[in-house]
Amino acid sequence: MKKGIGVLAVGCILTAVTFLWFNRDRNQQDPPLLIFGIDAAGWDAVDRMLASGSMPNLSTAVRQGVSARLETLKPTVSVMLWTAMDTGLLPERHGISNWLAANEDGAGQLAITSDFRSAHALWNLNSHHRYLFLNWWASWPAEPINGIMVSNRAHFNGVNQAISPETERPMLDSARRIGKLDLETELSALNPEKTRIALSDFVFNKLQTDRFYLDLADAILARGDTTVAGVFVRGIDILEHEFLQDIVPFPNAPDLPQESHGIVRAYYAYLDGWIGTLLNRLGPDARLCVVSDHGMEPMIERPPYIEGLRLDDLLAFAGLIGRTSEGLPDLRSAPLQDNKKHSVGLTRGIQIHPDRLSRNQNSDPIDAFIAELADVKLDGKPFFSTIERRQSPDEQILVTMESVARPDSDITVHGRSIALNKLVSMIIHPSAGQHWNAPKGIFIASGQGIRNQTERQEIRLIDVMPTIVRWMNLPLAKDLDGTVQHSFFTEEFVRMNPAHEVPSYGEYRPEGRRTGPQEIDHAIRDELKSLGYIQ
Repeated sequence: MKKGIGVLAVGCILTAVTFLWFNRDRNQQDPPLLIFGIDAAGWDAVDRMLASGSMPNLSTAVRQGVSARLETLKPTVSVMLWTAMDTGLLPERHGISNWLAANEDGAGQLAITSDFRSAHALWNLNSHHRYLFLNWWASWPAEPINGIMVSNRAHFNGVNQAISPETERPMLDSARRIGKLDLETELSALNPEKTRIALSDFVFNKLQTDRFYLDLADAILARGDTTVAGVFVRGIDILEHEFLQDIVPFPNAPDLPQESHGIVRAYYAYLDGWIGTLLNRLGPDARLCVVSDHGMEPMIERPPYIEGLRLDDLLAFAGLIGRTSEGLPDLRSAPLQDNKKHSVGLTRGIQIHPDRLSRNQNSDPIDAFIAELADVKLDGKPFFSTIERRQSPDEQILVTMESVARPDSDITVHGRSIALNKLVSMIIHPSAGQHWNAPKGIFIASGQGIRNQTERQEIRLIDVMPTIVRWMNLPLAKDLDGTVQHSFFTEEFVRMNPAHEVPSYGEYRPEGRRTGPQEIDHAIRDELKSLGYIQ
């Protein structure tokens, strides 16, 4: 009861502060803002495009604003990363850490949805802004917001709750879908190789999906009532996994098919054109933020097989954790908070709930848990090369696993054995580009209130949301993990728009974990398999 009253009080305070904050006297309204998310865009590729003159809109933004290298999190699971970016929180607080989650009845796995997020995202914040967000990761079911939310399942025909408000459904159902020949023609016109680009069915399907949401964004922005628009595209990630050598040459790269020469460079130029189109829809004073979740690196060596271990499943097999009635592990594995990279093995964090450990020990349950971790063997040798207990800021155990594991390795504990490949779901096997070692992404901001800084800065992925919140003149929650990049803003902006903080954005509670048609879950899992993200 006390907790409920506290949450209600925080919500009332935030609402009151927001009302007073945005109804204060202001000389002018905030200019509109376009947030353009590009999955896997990295500076190695973007700098080459800027040097070639093929991205004039991005070039202007870099020249007139600030740009930064974005430090991401590991593992580079996009749905986890973009949710951290949207909320300003680390995964253990925003609630999403993997592509899939166990079904509530314990049968099968579901693609992550917005119902798994346990924190407010940027578009949930009450404000004087009218939002439009399209295709953002884990945005289905579409949430009611002050504006329009087009979920990342809206491109599937006939999906319920694909858009909010539901009154916009007719527009969604009538949205155009570009044909393969037309898309190939548009990309070929931008090809620096001056040759015809041909798309495989798989690549076309993904680029057509990008175009579907870009066309929707264009149509909605043409109405003229949006002040903050967020548009997300995945095509660069898809293309660079297969054709990174088209834009970032590297030794012993696989041969590029003749019909794919220039394809990645053409698509970067294509997206730059769309950025210009959407900025024009928002008006001449529109502000721009372009951001990615991580970069891409050449596939010179394969990632360690152990990268894809489902640590929860390993602990459950070992009898070290129990399972709830819904079939979900009681103990949640979480990415390493400080994002250190280790030269040997892979370090992961285990978030500890001592009262949920499956056994009742007389000694300290966590010390006993650590002792049992040390008994887990890989091919007869200790599986965890290091086990470290951390008590601040949260109770957590860091374990480093040997990277020499093979698919046919055996894990043994308490005399029971299981093949490692039964516990591994992420096996990255792209042709050219990979991001398992968390290469840095990009961040670019330009427009009213942003300094002109020629030197490239450093920013963390979790700093994006609080920095945008400050730029949007929204009250900032003190309990975010990310921090505002104050150096990005002009002295005039800071003087004219004093910062204001609130203790928290309050508790975020989805309606409940809803499921869509099974065929869509199957389609999403098939796509993740085709990209090598799951087995």
